[in-house]
Amino acid sequence: MDEPRLRRYRDMLSTSGLAIIVFGLWDMAKAFLASVYGSSLRVNGGQLSAEVESTLRALRDSHRTFLVIALSVVLLFVLLAGVLRFYVGLCAHAEARGKRKSWAYVIIAGVMAAMSATLVVMGLLAAGSTDNALGFLAAGLIELTSLLAYVDLIRSAVVVKRLTRRQRQGR
Repeated sequence: MDEPRLRRYRDMLSTSGLAIIVFGLWDMAKAFLASVYGSSLRVNGGQLSAEVESTLRALRDSHRTFLVIALSVVLLFVLLAGVLRFYVGLCAHAEARGKRKSWAYVIIAGVMAAMSATLVVMGLLAAGSTDNALGFLAAGLIELTSLLAYVDLIRSAVVVKRLTRRQRQGR
């Protein structure tokens, strides 16, 4: 009786896992392109004030080591987030194929979903206060899609675990 439902939720879990992996690849590509080509964020119609430019120039000139360390930490964080997304996606895909997995990947997915929700809200707030509203809205929509994939993954994982346990107990 639960077999068709279990199969459907396993398919959903597999699809969500693959979506999380794709979003991880997108985040890493986006971070790489931003570090190579710079940020596309524009302030005051694309012009920074002379005061801000001189401050940034002084910071770059006098604190190169600090900037290298800060950039390294940010890239390390993005890499760690990408690895966590791969882990979550691969575990979800494996559980969808019938391999038993612990709850760890579901918990990590919950934490990352909370971070995604925060980024969606921040993107919407930033869209209202900058000249680059369209860019922030687009980023917010992509992050919202990622959030929905996490929510679907968590829901599917819980249902698959529950139905699998019920099936093992012979109900």
